[in-house]
Amino acid sequence: MRAGDLVRMKRVMFWHLKSNPYIDYTDKPFLVLSREENTIIRLMDTRTKRIFRALIESYDVISSVRE
Repeated sequence: MRAGDLVRMKRVMFWHLKSNPYIDYTDKPFLVLSREENTIIRLMDTRTKRIFRALIESYDVISSVRE
C-alpha cells in the first residue's frame, strides 16, 4: 500500500469492531495518505475527511496508484 491507494476494510473487521463505540464497520473506500511503519497506514475517510491510523492487515487495496 502506498499514498493515493484506495482501500476497503476487510469483512472480518465487522467482528473486530462490533463492540467498538468509536469506529463502525463500513464497506466504503478510504484514501491512503501515507505508510508510517511496516504495519501502520494513515487513512482519510473521504466522506467525513477524518484522518486516522490503522493496521495494514485490516484493509484490502481496491484501487492502486501506479508510478
